[in-house]
Amino acid sequence: MVSALVVDDELFVVVRLKNFLEDNHVDVVTAGSGEEAIELYRKNRPDIMFCDVVMGKLDGVSTMKKIREVDPSAFIVLITAMASQDVVREQAMSAGAVDVLGKPFDKARVLELVARCVQEKENQTHG
Repeated sequence: MVSALVVDDELFVVVRLKNFLEDNHVDVVTAGSGEEAIELYRKNRPDIMFCDVVMGKLDGVSTMKKIREVDPSAFIVLITAMASQDVVREQAMSAGAVDVLGKPFDKARVLELVARCVQEKENQTHG
């Protein structure tokens, strides 16, 4: 089974994405802050992580950089409600994000990213 870590300081976003992923057979762990996400990532090593860009003390890009120190091959998707998604995408991708997902979520795109993660993990294993 595919595992995911969903990180956002807005509970309704976490619940919505968690429920959607679980409905599509993904095992989900959630965090409400960057600090909590780093701890949970170390403990659970999820296949994919969805992380909000704008959060309290530790923003999504900083959280992602810290997780990349633990696991350079982490499959991390940043999520944002910002209107200037192109700017966010450019910054996120250069910082190591696999992709950027806009809010509200395009469910087909979420599933595409999960499938891409699974494919990349298989390629690494059999590559």
